[in-house]
Amino acid sequence: MRILIADDDPVGIEVNKRLIYSYVNFNSINNAYIKTVSNGYEAVDSFRESLIAREPFDLIMLDRGMPCFNGEYALNKIRQLEQRSNYRVKPCHIIIVTSRSPSGDILTISNHCDSYLLKPISVPAIYKILANQTE
Repeated sequence: MRILIADDDPVGIEVNKRLIYSYVNFNSINNAYIKTVSNGYEAVDSFRESLIAREPFDLIMLDRGMPCFNGEYALNKIRQLEQRSNYRVKPCHIIIVTSRSPSGDILTISNHCDSYLLKPISVPAIYKILANQTE
């Protein structure tokens, strides 16, 4: 399982990594790889590089309020790269992570993301998403 975490908060990155690694270790999942970046531009660039290397990410966690490209912009760019790629067969599961409470604006991104999590992320919520990805 290849995972990309994009968050401008080092504490948020560390919390997400620990949650994912605890799930991976508990479920004896081999070959888990987590890459972290601190802004949306780096997220899009990392995704592009993963497609070129033919090692695409299975799951991406995008913080909604990052510098350079925010999470919504990065989400749209990643989906465009997927559509143009000759390699990718299955779309990447993308989670938008935010500290903002959900409102009507979630409808603007819900067509492109697969999940929407509020900070602080609940363990059952992220474990449920990871379970669906590892089935």
